[in-house]
Amino acid sequence: MSFSSYSWNQNQYSNLAFLFLGLGAVWNIAKVEADSIVVVFGLGTVGLAVAEGAKAAGASRIIGVDIDRKKYDIGTSLHL
Repeated sequence: MSFSSYSWNQNQYSNLAFLFLGLGAVWNIAKVEADSIVVVFGLGTVGLAVAEGAKAAGASRIIGVDIDRKKYDIGTSLHL
């Protein structure tokens, strides 16, 4: 199945938009550089995208903070 023939639903479009929002924040606004230390407050869809973007940008340490234990556990499983 090619990417263009995939049938997307509204929830998937929203998640994709949040992914690009988080990545754009890291690369264009915060301009995370290699060996940076990044703290992400909130580990929802956007926060996790920010964390992954920081990891891709070469951050040496990413600290994830969330008051929701389930989201915190997801961040921990992603090595935040």
